[in-house]
Amino acid sequence: MVQQEGKAMTVLCFAFTVLVCIVLVTGMFCIRWAVESYIAATGRPESIIGDLVRAYYFCAPPALAGLLLLCQLLSNILKGRIFERVNAFLLRGIGCCAFLATVLCVALGFRYLPLLFCAAAGLFLSLILAVLSRLFDAAARIKAENELTI
Repeated sequence: MVQQEGKAMTVLCFAFTVLVCIVLVTGMFCIRWAVESYIAATGRPESIIGDLVRAYYFCAPPALAGLLLLCQLLSNILKGRIFERVNAFLLRGIGCCAFLATVLCVALGFRYLPLLFCAAAGLFLSLILAVLSRLFDAAARIKAENELTI
């Protein structure tokens, strides 16, 4: 029962990740319209349109790469391959993508406070993923050692 519940949660996470990938790619085609609508609705200055659009176009590719790596990680988990070194590598890759998106977000959106909050969240995420990567790597090594014992 618990194993099925865990599998259902993993499938749900996988589906949500795919949905976010679709939204991210769709945003590449309609980000300008979305930002202009946001400006019109909130009365913000039009001078931020370029900064927000530029930040999105530069931050979306590493974010998409990280999401695709997350799909691969979730796929491995669904196949029962959990504590393997490849998963530690995937977590490290996701963390690097989050860190790259953070750096780009700070560099391109430093004049807009919500983008700095997003950058802080990305930095925190990349730190958590670095720790998880080390844990998965250690677990994979322990698992490999245990498989050699009788």
